[in-house]
Formats: sequence, C-alpha cells, structure tokens
Amino acid sequence: MGKQTTHFGKHILSIILFGLSCFFPQALLAQDPVAIPNINNKKLVFDGQLNESFWDELSPIDMTMYQPVYQGTMVEENDIYLVYDQDYIYLAANLYHQDTEDIRSNSLYRDQYSGDDTFALILDSFNDNENAKWFFTNPAGNRFDALVSDDAETTNFDWNTYWDVKTARTDWGWSVEMRVPFSSLGFQSENKKTIMGVSIYRYLAKLNHRYLYPAIPPNWNNGFRKPSQAQKIVLDGIESDDPIYITPYLLGGFERNAQLNTSSTAYETKREWTHEPGVDVKLNLSSNLTMDLTLNTDFAQVEADDEQVNLTRFPLFFSEKRRFFQDRSSVFNFGFTQNGRLFHSRRIGLSENGEPVRIYGGVRTVGKLNDTDVGFINMQTAPDAGLPSENFNVIRAKRKIFNRYSTIGGMFTSRISNGTNNNYAYGTDAVIRLTGDEYLTLKLAQTYQEQDFDLLENSRTFIQWQRRRNTGLSYKLDYDRSGNNFNPEIGFTTRNGFSLVQNDIQYKWITESSPIFKEIYISNFGNIYKRHADDQIESASITPKIGTETKNGASYRIQTNIQYEHLLRSFQLSQNATIPAGDYRYQDISMSYEAPGGWTFRPELNLRLGNFFDGSRIMYGLSTVWNLSKHFEINNEYEYNKVEFPTRNQEFDAHIARFRLKTALNTKLTLNSFIQYNSEVEKTSINARFRYNIAEGDDLWIVYDNVINTQRQQTNLPRLPVSSYQALLIKFTYSFKL
Repeated sequence: MGKQTTHFGKHILSIILFGLSCFFPQALLAQDPVAIPNINNKKLVFDGQLNESFWDELSPIDMTMYQPVYQGTMVEENDIYLVYDQDYIYLAANLYHQDTEDIRSNSLYRDQYSGDDTFALILDSFNDNENAKWFFTNPAGNRFDALVSDDAETTNFDWNTYWDVKTARTDWGWSVEMRVPFSSLGFQSENKKTIMGVSIYRYLAKLNHRYLYPAIPPNWNNGFRKPSQAQKIVLDGIESDDPIYITPYLLGGFERNAQLNTSSTAYETKREWTHEPGVDVKLNLSSNLTMDLTLNTDFAQVEADDEQVNLTRFPLFFSEKRRFFQDRSSVFNFGFTQNGRLFHSRRIGLSENGEPVRIYGGVRTVGKLNDTDVGFINMQTAPDAGLPSENFNVIRAKRKIFNRYSTIGGMFTSRISNGTNNNYAYGTDAVIRLTGDEYLTLKLAQTYQEQDFDLLENSRTFIQWQRRRNTGLSYKLDYDRSGNNFNPEIGFTTRNGFSLVQNDIQYKWITESSPIFKEIYISNFGNIYKRHADDQIESASITPKIGTETKNGASYRIQTNIQYEHLLRSFQLSQNATIPAGDYRYQDISMSYEAPGGWTFRPELNLRLGNFFDGSRIMYGLSTVWNLSKHFEINNEYEYNKVEFPTRNQEFDAHIARFRLKTALNTKLTLNSFIQYNSEVEKTSINARFRYNIAEGDDLWIVYDNVINTQRQQTNLPRLPVSSYQALLIKFTYSFKL
C-alpha cells in the first residue's frame, strides 16, 4: 500500500467500518427511575420563595454529605424539592443556616464563581450516562452554567443557555427557585415517558461542605457531577415547544492600527469605522436536535486570551471561548495526548496568531438521532491576512455499544480553499468499559492533502487503558503514534513523526478520621517519545508528585521533574537565548499552595527551580482573588521566569502580569476590565467589556481594546507609537422567539 495509492476515495475505510459498527446491538443496563411530582395543576409564583401551600404537601429530597467526609454529619438543614410542569423542570429549596453571617455571596458576575455558597442541578437530559448540563446559583441569584462531558472527565464553563433563577435572603438562611425550560435541555421520549439523570448538591463555602443527592461516594474525580452516577427520574407527557430564537445584532465603532509606511521611516495611523449587522438563529429541529445558523458572525464580546510564556519548541494551546461553538461541544471531541485533537474549533475564524478572520456565516447542528450523538458544522470565512476564502466542514457521530458506558464513533473534517491545497481528516474511535472502572480507548485517524498518500505516515493511532478512580489506585497507560505527514488543518498537533509511551499512576488515601487532611496522594507521570526520523529517543520525563487537600479546602503539592531532550536542531527561546542542538539531561523541583475556595481573599503560590537544558531556571508565580464585596472582585496574577545559560553567556527573562477588575452593580450591569503585560513582546494590552443584560438574549456590549508598546525603541527602525492598536466597539443584540 502506501504511496501507490493516490486517490482520496480509496482511503476512507475507517469511515465505512464506523458506518457498519452503528448497527451493533446495544445491551444497556436497566435502572428503575424515580417519579417526581408534576405540578401542572398548581399555581407557582416564581419569586425565589416557597410560599405556595403545595410545597408542604411534598416530601423533601434526602441529602447526604459528600465532602469533607462521605456520609458524615450534616451541620445545616435543607428542604429541597424537584418538580416539573409542561414547560419547565424546577429545583426549589429552603437552605438553613444556624448563623446567617456564614453565608458567602461574593459575586454578581454571570458565570463567575468566587468562593460562594452554591446550589446546583445537574441534568443528564438524554440519559446517556456521559453528558450533562450543570446549572447552579449563589444566594445573590447569580447564574452559572456548564457542560459536563465524558462522564465528568471534562467540563466546559464557557457554555450558556436560557434558564432562570430567583433567590431570597431570610433571617434563617436563603431560599431559591430554579427553573430550566425543556427547550433548553434536549431529551428523548418513548411512549410519552422521558427518563433523565439528576444530581443535586448544596455547597457551603466557609465549611467546605457539600451535600449531595443521590448518595454518590467520592470514588471518582468530580464524582458529584458524574452523569453515570446520577439518579434516574421519569417525567410523563413532556414536550419541547421547539422554539426558534432569532438574535440580530448591530455593531458599530472604530479600529485604529499603527502601520509602518512603505519607506520604513515612520508609523502611520490607519483608522477604520465599523458599522455592520448580523444575525444568529437557534432552532430546535426536534426535542433532541438543535441547529444554529449564523450570518456575518461576530465575536467582539469574547474576552481576550491569557498571555503565556512559551519555554518549549512547540505551539501553545488556547481553549475555545466563543459561544457559537459551545453547545454540546463534547460531541466533537476527538483527542490525543498533549492536547492533540482531530478538530479544534479555534482554527475557524482565527488566524495562527489568534487574530480574527471574518466569517461570512455557517450552520452548526448537534444532538441525538435515536441512540446516536450527531454533530455537523459548515462555516465559510472571508479572504483575510493572506489566507483565501475557506470552507470548513465537520461531521461527527458516535453511539453506545455493548453497555451504557461504551461508545463507538467516527469523524470527518475538511478545509477547502479557492486553491488546490485542500485538507481532509477522518477517523474512528471507541471508548469501551471493560469492567468496573477499567476503560479502553482506541482511536485511528488519517489526513489527506492532495499529495502522495502513505497509509502509515498520514495516520495517527492512540490506545489508552485507564482506571477512572479518585480513591486507591488509578492510572492511565497511553500509546500514541503519529506519522510524519499527519496534519489535521482544523485540528491541533504539537509534533509529528513520533511514537509515545506514557503513564500517569496515582494512589490516593481518603483520610476521614483526620481532623486536618481530607486526602493525601502520591503519583508519578512519565513518558518516552521516540522519533521516527532516526529511530532515536527525542524526549523522556519522570515526574513523581505528592500532594494533599485539607478539610477546609486548601491544597499543597510538591513534585520533581527529571527530563531528557535530544534536539536535532536548535530552537529560539527569545532574541537573547537559543537552545543549541544536542543531548540534554536536567532536573527541577516545584511546589504549590492554593488557599481554600471559601476565603474572600484567596492566594495561590507556585515555585519552580532547577536546571533547564544546559542552564538553570527559576519560576515563581503568585495569583490572588479578593472579593471586596459581591459588587467588586480583584484578580491579580504575576509569573516570572528567569533562565540563564552561563557557559554561553545567554539569559532569558519573562514577566507576565494580569489584572482583572470585575464590577457588578447587579446581575444585569457588569464591567470586566482585563489588563495584561508580557515582557517578551514588550506590550501591555487592555480589554474592557461592559455588559447590560437587558433580558436573556438581549444585551448591550461596549468593548474597548488597546495594545500599548512598553518598549518603543527599535534597532534600525523608527520609534514605535505609544499604541499599536485601539478599538472601541458597541454591539447590541436582541432575541425574539417564534
């Protein structure tokens, strides 16, 4: 095989195999669901207070202490109820405090957790034991929502949807009413019955106590939000009204760029006025399938990426923050080691350096068809920054096999331009629960780019055996092989042409009898990269670690890293420091401390020092969160890296400083001011975002950006201007429902 095969159509065997696998029978485990009360014939005033008489007729939900001691004695009382009607599922509660001064309500800023007391509903609305929607609030009625995927192995906090909450403070504590419309959930019904998984918890920040329903033991990471452990509930006769949400927007403002003139003698300021409309449409094709349409897509309100220092020869990974790509984004997960993935949505509408590329529009469909998760994306971008107009396609499907914890799936992506250098990627993957907490993951992917095709060199193979536990022994054993030509152009890779063997082994003790420590763990991470070009070891590391978490929520960690690198060619750290080709063996040690999450002033300290290639490195970082009140929060972060190479008389210093001021008059009026300084590029950036959330889906945004040159003098070039980029944009969105 290999280079003798040249036609793209002959290399989709994996997709065909996936299609055949979709007909495998399923043998899902049965679980008797619990019926919850239907209040269709009751009158509920949605005001955050349980004043209606029918609440007294219901039995409250039994809660269990989850942390710091599983099934320990709960020190506060709770009256919690879960009910539904034709349109909503409701979670309501009276949450008592012996001393109301202990109530922590630190934030009014949407999706910003700041050491608050919280009350939460987690819904596996498709009953797939893998994905869930997480809704929680604090005593001020602030809303937080997130997507849980891969049975709580990953969580996406950038997701938002339509739902409501009301709270009320009392002399005995606080009360809450939360309602989530079925149109925001997605679900499947059979014979007019709908089964969902549900978890409910209350968190008391000062005590670091979490009360939970159902009684899930802390045997897994984030066990309290694992869909597979949720209580099954049954709802009769519910239907989604399949609304269509139309959200037009108007954007206006200006951008000002400083550009070097053609003779390279001075910088000229170019100002562009912006005034344009656009529209987003969300429609439920059915109760379990959602489509998003966008025209002249804009993401002006998205917060800037955090500045980072890169001390490696590989590209940095940045997560997706844009709302359009968030809903059930886990359907599109197809990952490898080192953040490698077959599809990374940031490759759409963003250049390699993170600059926006205009998007003409597109469509995104995601949901369930019977027992199969499906996803489809098609986006068209404008020519920009030297790139031609491009079309992006993603097709994804996966379904349960064998049992309710195992899946098999396939993915296809394409990046097609006006030129001839089109890129295609496709793969199949399976996650199989073998027994207990033992999981086997298998992935095979290939890419094709209108050139000679080699079956092995254009492929990537990933195998993982994992024990998913949080107590006792847990581990991940990985094998990852990438061919030299594997190149998913709407994915993410750090290196090609390698074979990797990797392990991450941990043993954790839950110290229930200790008055101080909640848990203690020891672990070791190790890997070996073998380079295919010369069949030599390229990288290897061993990282033993010991850590603990106290019962009040503080955590401590100490680890050492023993590293080997074999460089075939040099790479540049900065203008003043270069790592030459050669063999390197070095070691360092790092320590960290993180304050309890319930403190109003929460510091986090990090220190790392030791050898670095043929030199030395010291890194220290300090970050603090200070909640002055629920109206003001100050975040400070500072990281300093100093690398020295005495034998070569080179050194590298890098300072990263970040300052965030979050101001909230109430849950509707907020201002987020974000200032960053990066000494490596000698720039300070300002990103300020004012939001007036008139109603859900109706927003006024005022966004200000400024990039300031902190080192203006240049060699053989004119002096830089004070500001290289400024923008002031005003955006108004209005949503209406059909």
